[in-house]
Order: sequence, then C-alpha cells, then structure tokens
Amino acid sequence: MAKRTRPVIPVTWYLREWMDTLGVNQSFMVREAGWSKTTASLLYNCQQDMNVDLLKSAAAALKREPYELLMPPEDAFQIIRHRQEIEREALRLVSDRQAKFAGKHDDEDLPTFPQAKAGKG
Repeated sequence: MAKRTRPVIPVTWYLREWMDTLGVNQSFMVREAGWSKTTASLLYNCQQDMNVDLLKSAAAALKREPYELLMPPEDAFQIIRHRQEIEREALRLVSDRQAKFAGKHDDEDLPTFPQAKAGKG
C-alpha cells in the first residue's frame, strides 16, 4: 500500500508577511519550527506549497493561531482588536449588572404573599 501524504492546502498563506511583521528570519523558523534551511527558504520565497503540518509548526513557532497565517497580519490584528473590545464591553456589562443587582436581595425587595388562613376543623 502506498504511503499516505498530507494533502496540499490550495490556499494562500502569508508566512513571509508574518515573519517580516514579527521581525523573525529563516534561521528562527529553522530553530523554532524544526524546519530544514531548505524548507525555510522555499516557504519564505513561496516556492513550496504549504500543508497542515507546516501551517501548525509555523503557527507554533510564531505564537499565532494557525488560521491567522491564512490572512494578512493587519487583518488578523484587526480581528484581535475587535475581540478585545468585545471582551472589555462584556466585562463592563457584567460588572454594571452585578452592581445594579447587588442590593436587591434585602427582605424589603422580595415580594410578599398573604398569609394562608387557618382552616376550620
């Protein structure tokens, strides 16, 4: 039986742009991603196709999520900024709600119900 190889992912990835943005060179990728010098050079110069294993090793070396390498760095940073803004707003809303309801558990705030009348026997 023939050896199975990982399929090539027919999408563009932005390895060179990410490396340049983060200020890392091919030697860094050789060391951190475990690539050979040839692989690092071929990938950096867009002369070798990407596969899942290369994407994962590059993402780990660059401390990014794999999907981020499939878009220009500016786009990924924009998504990260939006996510941070949403998280801050969610925390603010939770904090406001907690403050609003902090004093609502006093007895006078609880609904009152009429006492049941004792039945005649």
